[in-house]
Amino acid sequence: MSRKVDDKTLTYIANTLQKMVDDQKNYKSYSDIDPISASDLTTCISMIVRITDDALFFEPALNDKVLEKLNLSISNLLDAIEEVNFQSNKKLTMIYESQSLPGFSGSKDLKTLRNDLEKWRDTSVELIDDLDTKSPKTISRPKNWRSRYIARYVAVFFQARTRSLPMNASGNPIKKYITAVDDICVCLKLDFPAAKYACMEVLNLFAKGEDLDPPIL
Repeated sequence: MSRKVDDKTLTYIANTLQKMVDDQKNYKSYSDIDPISASDLTTCISMIVRITDDALFFEPALNDKVLEKLNLSISNLLDAIEEVNFQSNKKLTMIYESQSLPGFSGSKDLKTLRNDLEKWRDTSVELIDDLDTKSPKTISRPKNWRSRYIARYVAVFFQARTRSLPMNASGNPIKKYITAVDDICVCLKLDFPAAKYACMEVLNLFAKGEDLDPPIL
């Protein structure tokens, strides 16, 4: 299911969710879960794993830095290509074609390479803009957005099993909901999950008829 999450971790998450809803079934392996009768459980786990693996939506600053570096490198290479004279370009093309494998469909000359690089540069700019406009933001201290989304999926699972949200009469998250989110975040080694606040924010959104934006760029 995931490059980062092994079967032991998947099984731990499954049993943590089961415990939260007072289901006594304890799985020995993730493969023991029936994907049909326990589709709510497998869906929740799949979304949690997706959140764990997603390094684009949840790490926009890091990706922005890398993409800006790529963009600059492409621009510098384009400038260098512009300085290559006609004779050198022609000779480079001859050498390149002599070394290429039969049927190779890569850039055959510097003009084609320049056009390809310009497309990649424009593409990187578009992705940088998407990161700026669509990634999660906060106006206060930095948040661990992964824990917010995990709290969201855990709450949906709880509601599917119990027909109610994991909150008390005052609208605050119940202890076993917070514990489950915290245990999952610790298991996944998330930094500063602040599970209680993550759960409160998710339930506050639900109470207002709102939700977290889909983690998609």
